[in-house]
Amino acid sequence: FQSNLNWSRFNVMLTANSIITAVVGIVLFSQRSRSFLGILLPIVGLLFCVFWYFLMVRGRDYHKYWASQACDLEEKYLSDAVSVVSGMVSKEEARRRIRLSRFSVSRSIAIYGVILAFAVIYVATLVQAILQV
Repeated sequence: FQSNLNWSRFNVMLTANSIITAVVGIVLFSQRSRSFLGILLPIVGLLFCVFWYFLMVRGRDYHKYWASQACDLEEKYLSDAVSVVSGMVSKEEARRRIRLSRFSVSRSIAIYGVILAFAVIYVATLVQAILQV
């Protein structure tokens, strides 16, 4: 459930940032109201990127927490019968950490790369808008 919630958040923020990017493109290439909207929209987009980053980090933390709790419950009540989650969690550390596969790590890099790509677009358009004023 937590993973679906994280992907839903990601998709909502991806859609919102895509809309902002499209509007920024329209505003930058129109002859009217370049200065105000051309500067304001990239700033709003950057704020969305910061918010998006913190949403994804928080979602990842919740996911790790719930997996750790499921592991504790498995070990406490189902240790002989079930080891689905506890097989993913390392037992060497006092604080449980989920071992991520290479696919999971590359997926995390891709997620944060998308956020960074939007942030770079907003910074570039903001610089362009400031130079045109």
